[in-house]
Amino acid sequence: MSFSFVNYLTAGFGFLATVILARNLSVENFGYYSFGIVLFNMVSQIGRFGSEKTLVRDLVQLKENSKEYFVSTSLARISLTGVCAIAVILYAFLCYEDNIKIYVACTFCVLASIINASTRAWFDVNGRLQQHAIITLVERTIFVSSIVVAIYLGNSTALLLFVLIYCFVRIASNLLQWKLIFKDLVPGLRNTRPSIIYLVKKNKWIWLAAIGGMLLIQGNQLLVESRLGVAELAVFMFAFQILQLVGILQNQILRLSTPQIATVAKLTDHKDRLHFYLRITLLSVATSLLILLPTYFLVPYFIDYFLSVDYIQSIPIFNILLIYSLIRGLSLINEQFIIALRLEFTYFGLYIFFGVLSILLSLYLVEYYGGVGVAMAIAICQGGSLCVQSIVTRLYLKRGLRVS
Repeated sequence: MSFSFVNYLTAGFGFLATVILARNLSVENFGYYSFGIVLFNMVSQIGRFGSEKTLVRDLVQLKENSKEYFVSTSLARISLTGVCAIAVILYAFLCYEDNIKIYVACTFCVLASIINASTRAWFDVNGRLQQHAIITLVERTIFVSSIVVAIYLGNSTALLLFVLIYCFVRIASNLLQWKLIFKDLVPGLRNTRPSIIYLVKKNKWIWLAAIGGMLLIQGNQLLVESRLGVAELAVFMFAFQILQLVGILQNQILRLSTPQIATVAKLTDHKDRLHFYLRITLLSVATSLLILLPTYFLVPYFIDYFLSVDYIQSIPIFNILLIYSLIRGLSLINEQFIIALRLEFTYFGLYIFFGVLSILLSLYLVEYYGGVGVAMAIAICQGGSLCVQSIVTRLYLKRGLRVS
């Protein structure tokens, strides 16, 4: 079973889970679930301290200290995510009057803390992608099965049941992953302090840039909830969830190419670097279009046949997000080159600027176009960010600078 096939199957289960929930929950309840997903993404993003962008690069470029660095990064991620989760939960108890929101905040923050203990980067760097993909597939299969059981029970504890099941499944998955690689990492347990200091020092701009990225996506999603309500958030988030199949494909390309990008960034021949950059960019465009074009025509029929009429409102939002998705695929490649070239401050400046700009645009457009206006703001700012990223990446690749 190939790595690509396993990943697509995993993505299919994720999409199936979204459809089952949207079909069987009320729009308002799906909105609460979507609210939980937004909080989950925010806590996860903050807790990773930018390591989701830099860890594979550093494991490749700091090969002699890779074990110490991976262990240190994992400890930092788990600790920071836990602190962030506690902060969000306290905020929920103090500021939310809606008991459902409080419950959702608690459960999804706990889930984020569990998931950030993942060992995926180590599997990637050491050529064990398929092994990790199979573990993820089994985990996702159990998750979907728990949703089916919870929906079948059809009572008020259904949402709690499947989230709790997934928490336990994810804990078991993480324990299995750590067991498989623990022997390799034993030497890295001896001296973690220097690596943690290195992580904080080198990743601070990436981490702050991730906060800018949160403004662009999660910030705008929370804006939809605060201005338009949880039902409108459900419609808005469903459009995002449909695109997860495209996102899986784009992330798979990035995941396979990240170690190569980190290696290519160290070359001195700028022609080789530019050639690789153009090749991976064209691959991203071609594969994204391969899914985006049929999706554009099929999604309206799918919503009409499988879901309630409430979700028809997501079609214009989805059409705009198709453009965003294509731009995002290219941005992922450019971002990884910028990080591999160690232009962290540039990366930070881009995302803070366009993240803030997207919120300002959304505040204006949401009054006239609702969720569609927010989607427009996201696509416009992601496009602007891509233009600057492309200029910066090509400029530095042409210079033939070598990353030390």
